[in-house]
This record gives sequence, structure tokens and C-alpha cells, in this order.
Amino acid sequence: MRVGNVWDVIAIHASTAIAAHKSVETSVGNRGVSADVRGNGIERLNPADVGSVLAAWPREGFTDAFAQILINEVRTNPGSTRLSWLESVAVRSVPGFTATDFLDVLHTSSNVPSYPSAR
Repeated sequence: MRVGNVWDVIAIHASTAIAAHKSVETSVGNRGVSADVRGNGIERLNPADVGSVLAAWPREGFTDAFAQILINEVRTNPGSTRLSWLESVAVRSVPGFTATDFLDVLHTSSNVPSYPSAR
């Protein structure tokens, strides 16, 4: 089961609502990534501990470097961002990219034949 937990931590690291219902490792991994990347929940941590971590692993240049990695990814694979949080990066970084309108997708699906209802 440990392999499954590692897979969950990697796959669900940015999905807080799902991670909260998975293993302790997945939930802690999600919270760690969220604190590290976005600062979420950092106010609940001991400031001395935060200082020790930042002294060992400084974040100088992280924001710009990480943003550039995301921009490069969405420029290379803009279609892979659809209906994900990366879509907002693509909107700002890929000329001509427009966000998916979920309601348009939903209304388009009305052209798909309905399944007969089970009785």
C-alpha cells in the first residue's frame, strides 16, 4: 500500500479537496506543497521551524523560476491545461488561448444521445 500512497501524494498534491479524504501521507503532502508553493497555512507553523527550513532551502528566485516552468509547459502543451488550474496560466501566457467554458461543453454534450433510463 505504500506505493499507492506515494502515487496519491504525487497525483493529488494540488487537489486539496480530494487529498483530505485520502491517506494521512497524501493529506500531509498536499498541505506541505500548498504551504511551500502558495504559503497556505504557513501562519500555523512555528516561525522558528519555518526559518530553519528556509535557511536550509532558500526560496530566492523560486516564484519566477516556477512561473517560467509553468509558462513553458502551457506553451508547449496548451491543450493539456483544459479544465485545470493551469488553464489560467495558459490564458495569460499563450497568445490566442481562450479558457474552456464548461457551460459550453455541457450544452454541446446535449447533442450526445441519451442513455435509456434504467427501470
